[in-house]
Amino acid sequence: MNPDLVQQIEAKLVRAANELADLYSRTALALNALEVTSKHYEARNDLLALNTEGKLPAYLRLPQERTTHIARDALLERYRGVVPQYEHENYFIRVVSIVDACIEDTYEACLGSDSSTVRKGHIASKVRSAWATGDDGLTEVAKYILAIAGLQPFADRRLVLETTFDGYCEIREIRHALVHNAGKLAPKRRDRLLQLHNRLPEDIRRHSWATRFLEADSVELDLEAVLTMRKWTHDFFLMPLRDAFTAAAHAPNAA
Repeated sequence: MNPDLVQQIEAKLVRAANELADLYSRTALALNALEVTSKHYEARNDLLALNTEGKLPAYLRLPQERTTHIARDALLERYRGVVPQYEHENYFIRVVSIVDACIEDTYEACLGSDSSTVRKGHIASKVRSAWATGDDGLTEVAKYILAIAGLQPFADRRLVLETTFDGYCEIREIRHALVHNAGKLAPKRRDRLLQLHNRLPEDIRRHSWATRFLEADSVELDLEAVLTMRKWTHDFFLMPLRDAFTAAAHAPNAA
């Protein structure tokens, strides 16, 4: 591969890793604030009821404003349950947004250097369908990066990268359930997760993202899922992909 192109792609992948680090820091601060608040309300002995609409300015109130008063015990339950769950889900969803953008930018950069896809309209069309799945179960962007983009000479890396892309596609299916179906796995999404799960080597299949949620047919994320997502996207996706592009730049046939 062209070393200049690889340098651009390496920068994109490192920038995405830095964005993910910043996202985790913000999420950790939010979760810490929830813990501090929970302890504060737990220590109070007065009759407490929080009005969630109480501080709305008059000009931003609804014509028929609903007033919600949450008593102390219910507050503690929410601060230890649904509210951190919301932060976990928000982190997961935003990670996918950052990584999707990075991979699509990488795809577009590769296509722009490919003489067969030099037309801008053709490139834009391909980027829009980057995550479409072929009969072989691979997305278009994965097939291109694994094969056309010059990574194919590294047979020992191909399996690792193909497995990594499958793992990321599992994450995208989970994100879809969170955003579009309140965490429930629709039959189509469940079938796709099962397909990705079965494509994995047996020795790592039980550790896959799909394994966590297939039996329950729903997605519930805890703090461990957040921490696993943080490590997985960095150590098992973005950085291996960067290393593969770096190796491609130093291959004998690199242009």
